[in-house]
Amino acid sequence: MLTPIRDRELALSLGTLDLHGIKVDHRIISRGDEDALLPDEAEAFQRSLVQVRRASGAARIVARALLAQFGHGAAAIPKSRSGPPIWPAGFLGSLAHDSRIAIAAVAAPGAAAGIGIDIEPAVGLDPKLLDLIVTPRERRSIHCDPYAGRSFFV
Repeated sequence: MLTPIRDRELALSLGTLDLHGIKVDHRIISRGDEDALLPDEAEAFQRSLVQVRRASGAARIVARALLAQFGHGAAAIPKSRSGPPIWPAGFLGSLAHDSRIAIAAVAAPGAAAGIGIDIEPAVGLDPKLLDLIVTPRERRSIHCDPYAGRSFFV
C-alpha cells in the first residue's frame, strides 16, 4: 500500500475533525498515482486523460488506506455507470480531487446514512454565483466569511 503524500496544513486541519465512525484523509496527487488503479477501476478511466486517471488513482490510494484502518483488506473501488464509486459492502464513502489534492472520506458500517466530500479553493466566490446561492439574510453576514461567500457555496 502506498503511503499518502500529505499537505501539512491540510493534514493539521483534517486532524481537528472528530467524526465518530468516519475517517477522512488526503494525498497530494503524484506522478504514478494513475498506476494505483486496480483493473476493475481502470476500465472506467481508460479513455480519460492521464491527469484524471492520476487523480482517481490518488483518491483510491487514500480510500484503501482508510478502509484498512477499519480492518478491511485491499479492495477495488470501481466507478459506477452513473459516476459515483462503488464501495465494499457495508461501507459508505466519498472521493474528491482538484488538480493538486485527492481526498477521501469513509464511514464504517452503520456509522452514517450518507457521506459526501468536496474540495474548493480558499478564495472568494464570484459575485455572480453568490447571487444564485445565498439568501438575503445570508448576504448580510458575508462580511464574516473570510472567503467572501465560498463558505456558503460549500
